[in-house]
Amino acid sequence: MLTAAADAATSRQELDRIQAQTAASLQQTYNAITAFGAAASSQSDAARLAAAATAQAAAGGSSNDNAVAMADLRAGLQAVVDQVDQMQSENNAGNAAIAGNTGRVAKKLDDVTGQSRGDAISVVASEPVPVVAAA
Repeated sequence: MLTAAADAATSRQELDRIQAQTAASLQQTYNAITAFGAAASSQSDAARLAAAATAQAAAGGSSNDNAVAMADLRAGLQAVVDQVDQMQSENNAGNAAIAGNTGRVAKKLDDVTGQSRGDAISVVASEPVPVVAAA
């Protein structure tokens, strides 16, 4: 967003103003999220995101620049939430696979060490095969 603003700015003063507005917006968003985080621990991520965005919009005024910045900020935050949800799902699937494989290994070790009551891997001797002399 700041790169696009730098490309569109017609003066250094305008770019500084946009950067200051962005920093202030991010600080207000952080403050809103922090305030809502403690009070709204039972709410879903989407509900917290919407509440923070509403508080940010109320605190930030109603200029067109702020509305565009808020829309970009909401979209960016929603993308982060979506990415975290996806990573959590992938992590859960990986943990389930690890747990399944660990269970199979434990079962196999139980099978192998069962005859020695789990103390060691046991080997059962077989009957020797008689050697027949060649004629």
